[in-house]
Amino acid sequence: MSLQMSVVLCQGSGLLDAAALARALARRFPELPALSEVSVKDGIISASWDEGINIAVSSTAAPWPWSDLEGPCASGALWPPEEAEGALRAHSSHLIVTVFGELEPLALCSLLTQLTTAVLDEADGALGVFWANAALVAPKPLFIEFATEMMPEDLPLPIWVDFRVGWSGERISAGFTCGLAKLGHREFEAQEVPEKPSELRERLYDLAAYVLKQGPVLKDGDTLGRDEEERIRVAYTPSAFGLEGEVITLQYEQPSSKKPWWKLWQ
Repeated sequence: MSLQMSVVLCQGSGLLDAAALARALARRFPELPALSEVSVKDGIISASWDEGINIAVSSTAAPWPWSDLEGPCASGALWPPEEAEGALRAHSSHLIVTVFGELEPLALCSLLTQLTTAVLDEADGALGVFWANAALVAPKPLFIEFATEMMPEDLPLPIWVDFRVGWSGERISAGFTCGLAKLGHREFEAQEVPEKPSELRERLYDLAAYVLKQGPVLKDGDTLGRDEEERIRVAYTPSAFGLEGEVITLQYEQPSSKKPWWKLWQ
């Protein structure tokens, strides 16, 4: 059985009414089956969806550990660091949102996103989300916007995967993804990249979207590039950034100044 989790951070009681949660889900996502077997015990809302999918939302009148939030607040791309720290350092309560059952990671993540959106709608004083899969934070309005306007036609990657990039030297950048592993894929990494961090971030984003939509099609030893001159080798390696498990390392062989869509070269 698979389980995925998010944390809704609140300035206030964080209290949540089970009936209001069910109404918010129906209003936001009418295509979803209605919750069944809803119960409330010891501050935990439990319920079932179709096909053996279960949810639990627990409310705690205490802040989530700042040690888990400090890094994401300082480096996150979705919430300006000063605003994120100002809002979350003083938060007073939180709700742990979980979805579990026999589903593929991507489908389970979609349901978690929808459930988290409904919790944000109804929880007292909701400020934003700590997305545990990727260790990122997102403010309430932006999370809801991605969840309701990108899904189901597209994947809301900015709230599912963190793309951590930066300069590592003069005209050299490095970076990695965080969140793909929880979606059933290897994370991407790159070091000594001859392009700007913004360009590397775009490349990592495109590659993450590609494997989530097409499956694990990038094999160890493959070569990809934006054109026939650019050569980036795919290598399965241990992480250079301390991530668990094997990752896909992008090994640059020849930079290109052209910017068309990249393709996989066999």
